[in-house]
Amino acid sequence: MRILVIEDNHSKLKKIKAFLEKNYPTVSVHDAMSYTAGLRRLYDENWDLILLDMSLPVYDMNIQDTGGDKKSIAGKEIMKRMLHRKVMVPTIVVTQFDIFGDRGITIDALNEEFEKTLSSIWKGTVNYEKSSWTISLKKIIDEIIGEENDKGTCS
Repeated sequence: MRILVIEDNHSKLKKIKAFLEKNYPTVSVHDAMSYTAGLRRLYDENWDLILLDMSLPVYDMNIQDTGGDKKSIAGKEIMKRMLHRKVMVPTIVVTQFDIFGDRGITIDALNEEFEKTLSSIWKGTVNYEKSSWTISLKKIIDEIIGEENDKGTCS
């Protein structure tokens, strides 16, 4: 199973990767750290699962710059582009925020929208700030693996 983690926070990324490697030792975990890099990897490579941050910089950060403007709902935009391009990969949002952007969009409102318009790929949202984030993430991943095994498409 190939998993792409699209996350710009180094500490959060490290913890997510450690969780995946501990709980799913046969998976191959890769990452992208910006909106642009995430889209590029989504389009150019095959994935079995996507873990997606909601807020991302436009492009990869380095020592000299900050990665450009932060897209507060980049995760939503990435999932919409996935549908448009017919990249039908199960996707889990892993975020540490409850409110996004200048308009103050709540995670609950986004989840309702995802359920209505992106449910063919969106499989759930995990609140990284809660101490139970690993339990929530494992539950969703196990459900996805079970569904894929039932279809005979997961390795």
